[in-house]
Amino acid sequence: MRSFFVLPFMFLALTINAQEHESVEDLAKDFVKALRKMETSSFIELYEKDSVIVENFNEKLGFNYHDSLVADFSSLIKTGLEKGIDWNKIKFVKAEYITRTDGPFLIAQPTVIVFQHRLFRYAINMNCSRIEGDWGFVPIKRKVPDIYIKKI
Repeated sequence: MRSFFVLPFMFLALTINAQEHESVEDLAKDFVKALRKMETSSFIELYEKDSVIVENFNEKLGFNYHDSLVADFSSLIKTGLEKGIDWNKIKFVKAEYITRTDGPFLIAQPTVIVFQHRLFRYAINMNCSRIEGDWGFVPIKRKVPDIYIKKI
């Protein structure tokens, strides 16, 4: 009798973990949740790891997709802490982006993720691409600071 009640909850947990991001906004909201936790494991769930496209990124472009994204995330956390941001207290405001097609990909580059901490709004530039029907992050080489104050 006990296993009868446990099985539906296990199935629910598996379907929640297999969450797809149908829009850039969904991905941005989950990104802010990962920032609140300050754990790379929460961030790693936001991008595709087992994909032929990802394998091609690693082989053809000469960088490790996984390591590059984790390094970006760790850098953002560190930069925010240096600026006095208490990641536990941030709130998602919006995602600003324009989508366009680049060959077989739908991209939103850059995507500006705006969050609020206390009285200030901050922005983070990220690169997003729709890979195999799901929006995910792509490593970015930054020309502007990781986190900057955005005028309201």
